[in-house]
Amino acid sequence: MEGTLPSELGLLTKLRMFNFHHNRISGSIPAQLTDLTDLQVMYVSGNQLDGTLPDELGKLSALRFLNASDNDISGTLPASVGALSSLNDLSLFSNSLSGSLPLELGNLHPLRYLRMQDNRLQGNFTRFNTLGNLRQLVTLDLYNNQMDGDVPPAIQNLTSLQYLYLDVQHCAPPPSYRPPGAPHQPRF
Repeated sequence: MEGTLPSELGLLTKLRMFNFHHNRISGSIPAQLTDLTDLQVMYVSGNQLDGTLPDELGKLSALRFLNASDNDISGTLPASVGALSSLNDLSLFSNSLSGSLPLELGNLHPLRYLRMQDNRLQGNFTRFNTLGNLRQLVTLDLYNNQMDGDVPPAIQNLTSLQYLYLDVQHCAPPPSYRPPGAPHQPRF
C-alpha cells in the first residue's frame, strides 16, 4: 500500500488495532488519529512517514503498543506521551527524533519496552531522573543518540531490566550503582 494516512481514519472511533507496517506510506501521522480513544495497537513501522508526532498523542489512553520505528519522523517526543497510562511498548527507533526525553515518560508505569535507538536525541541523560519510576521496564535502548551525562542513579530501581543499550562514549554508570550481590561496581 502506498500514499498517505487519511485524516478520516480518525472517524473510526471503535478501532482497536491499526496495523500499516512495512508499506510505502508517506506524509505525517494525522492529528485526527488521536481521536481513536479505544485504540490499543498502532503499528506504522517501516514506512516513509515524516513530520512530527502529534502533540495530542496523550489522548490515546487505551494505547498499549506504539511502533512507528524505521521512518523519518522528526521533532521532539511530545510531553503528552506521559498520559499514555496503558502503554507497554514504545518503539520509535530509526527515526530523526531530536530534543531531550520528556520527564513525563516516567509516568508510564506499565512500560516494558522503550526503544529509541538510532535517533538524534540530545540532552543530559543524568537529568532523566523519572527513569526510576519505570519499574516494569525490561528493555531500555537509547543507543546511537547524542545524549550526554551519566546514567542516573535512579536506574537501580529498574529491577525488571534485562537489556540496556546506551551509547558508551556519552554515558557513564551511576557512581553509586551496584547490583545486589555484586562484589564491585560493574563496567559499562
